[in-house]
Amino acid sequence: MSAGASTGSMYHFFSNRAELMDALFERHMTELVKLMPTYSLDSPEPWRSMSAEEIIDSLFGRVLGYLAQNPDAVFIHSDTRDLSFPHFSTIVAKVLRHRMSSENSEDVAQTLVSVSTGTLRYVANHRQLAPDVIIKRIPDVLTAYLASFETACSMNDA
Repeated sequence: MSAGASTGSMYHFFSNRAELMDALFERHMTELVKLMPTYSLDSPEPWRSMSAEEIIDSLFGRVLGYLAQNPDAVFIHSDTRDLSFPHFSTIVAKVLRHRMSSENSEDVAQTLVSVSTGTLRYVANHRQLAPDVIIKRIPDVLTAYLASFETACSMNDA
């Protein structure tokens, strides 16, 4: 990707490549943290009344939307640091506990986070792919998994 600036001009602001990458990483992290879920995690509402698609959109949608629009963030994060947010699977599990058993919520949360971060890692390692297209499809996969799991659970409860 081209920023339209010479390599030499970058060293006017940053002493080396690592410093530049750290600054870009921090810029993206600041934006990504702003996009984390805003609903209360302690209250079962609105989580119980949401569809699987709304749950996935609330938990993953804004962050994945940002990454689809800014695929350089995926590459920078994979080059410099881990792609995941600390404790994110705990947040997802806490939300899912409002919808299913604790045991199931932990397993489903870990699966959802693993699928999303694993796909992002795959995109980062295969830079020739169209990252925006793949990243935009992650919520569809997560929604299908969550919806099918909840359907199977409700059928077992019946």
